[in-house]
Amino acid sequence: ELKYIKECRNQVKAANFCVLYGGGAKTLAASLRKADQSLSEKESMALAKKMIAFKKGKRIDGVYVGGADSHVYNAMVDITNSPVPTLPALGTKISEALRPSKVGGQFTTGRQNFLIQASGSEMLSCIIVAIGALAQRYGIEAYYSLSIHD
Repeated sequence: ELKYIKECRNQVKAANFCVLYGGGAKTLAASLRKADQSLSEKESMALAKKMIAFKKGKRIDGVYVGGADSHVYNAMVDITNSPVPTLPALGTKISEALRPSKVGGQFTTGRQNFLIQASGSEMLSCIIVAIGALAQRYGIEAYYSLSIHD
């Protein structure tokens, strides 16, 4: 049963990353067929389009509208395409080597990866600092041992 749960998690994770990192309906449909081999190409394509529309919405005049996470995708596009992509939490900037002024429209996926992964690390740092401050304020003996960001 644990093996089945792990396989399901990995399949869902792959599909979500496909949408998150800008994969289109064709790539997502292939991922869905890999997870459920009973899906036809037509069924998986329809499901992929439905998933993308639900998450991102439709792109109108360069802006995503009508999706559950449209605002997030719009913010991600704005940040990754800005002259100096900078993370919202602590202001970390991407390497000059990947800035649009150096590479134009190339490596957009790399900038999106930076935004997503490094933001997760920044948020983890903020949480650790906040927990430390709360422990100190309320006299709670606490120790930080290990954290893993994935």
